[in-house]
Amino acid sequence: MTKGGKIALAITGCLVLTCAAGGIFISQWVDYPQASMELPRAMADAKVAGVPLTADELRPKNKVDKADNAATGFRTVLPEFDKDGSKHELAGLFDQLMSEKTTFDSAQRQISYDRGLLVQLRDISNKKVLDLGKDWDLGPEVLFPEFSQAKSAVKVLCASALIDSHEGRFADAANEMVAAKKLGSLCASEPCLISLLVQIAIDAIVYRTAENCLADASHSPAGMQVVRERVLSQEPYYDMRQAMKGEAYLGVSVSRNLDVFGIKRIAGDSNTELPPIDPKNLRRKGTPPGMMEKAYMTRALQFWTGCFRYMDSHKGDNKGLTEYMDRESVKLQSSKGISKALNMVLMPVFAQTGLVSLKGVADQRCKLALSSALEWRRAHGRFPDSLKEIGIALKDPFDGEPLRYRGDNTNGACRVWSIGQNGRDDDGVAMAEAQRGHTQDVDVVAAYPPVRSRPR
Repeated sequence: MTKGGKIALAITGCLVLTCAAGGIFISQWVDYPQASMELPRAMADAKVAGVPLTADELRPKNKVDKADNAATGFRTVLPEFDKDGSKHELAGLFDQLMSEKTTFDSAQRQISYDRGLLVQLRDISNKKVLDLGKDWDLGPEVLFPEFSQAKSAVKVLCASALIDSHEGRFADAANEMVAAKKLGSLCASEPCLISLLVQIAIDAIVYRTAENCLADASHSPAGMQVVRERVLSQEPYYDMRQAMKGEAYLGVSVSRNLDVFGIKRIAGDSNTELPPIDPKNLRRKGTPPGMMEKAYMTRALQFWTGCFRYMDSHKGDNKGLTEYMDRESVKLQSSKGISKALNMVLMPVFAQTGLVSLKGVADQRCKLALSSALEWRRAHGRFPDSLKEIGIALKDPFDGEPLRYRGDNTNGACRVWSIGQNGRDDDGVAMAEAQRGHTQDVDVVAAYPPVRSRPR
């Protein structure tokens, strides 16, 4: 037997730390030769399924004109909202208004000095696409500080919307909320999971703002209409396939460059200071040189090919996709060997993404139904007895049942809710009403008056 063969056998009998689908797993029995020989077929199948094999496949198909790319604005304007930026305190106005820790007059005075900044944010939101030009071959070292800055910018826009709504300028408030949603959609054009989660988080901020605007517009037919039609009428779309493209390529990049990245870097060993990766040393196409790397790349591609095929046959079923990935994860983790192993670090994040995206849909539907109930009360002097009475047949995306509703004419209150991620009806309990330590025992709620009342 050759020296190389003995080394391969020695490795086979050991616990081996490597990575799969962008994460880490421990394998007891490693079938490197068989897996590595399957790589050509795995690459061919992956290409047909749409799994990216080069970083170029992650970028927009058509060349993006600089004037249409939001990247310049993201790099020059948004850093002002970073924790060390000059406009960071403005982002705090949104939470202060929601928690009644400041007044509208005070918030108005602070924002009035930065009206030009709001114009800049609206201009950025009107760009067609966001391509930050990230080097995707850097794998786990690809970072997006721009996204936290974008969330802060959205809070400034929504704080301005709350002020406009409070003063009866509902069209202006709607403009701010639309700009905020567009910023979220721009973030999601970058192909990675974190960008999708940022879009969902931004939508949640916008829908919370819209709920308060509906309360302000409860006696204004025109105000109610502009908020409903411009902010709430369109159901949000969360493109899981776009997000998963980057996650899939992470596995491809790491397998090609396992020797460049090193196990400690991939495992996130915070106790070891590692030198930065030289991009010149990265392999950006083709197959890796070693048998272990080829075997890993084979199994990573086979896993992602299955995921992409599922997405093609179940379009828009984000919950089903993440349940499929979860099942495959359990199946592979219960088996031995690189030929049957899968990510044990990132997969739980994937498993929650489908539910989080459903929460965004539920949030929009609840707010839309609430607007109809408020319009009914304005026209008839009372809240409807049920959503069915006013022709609302919106379904709860978590269980397919009609949205839950309760009207209280005695106290002039109502709420619409979805059972939320825990899959249980908690009788319309919102997050702000949850007892300490029971934040999972909540529903997705739209309420009038809003759960956390605002100063008048």
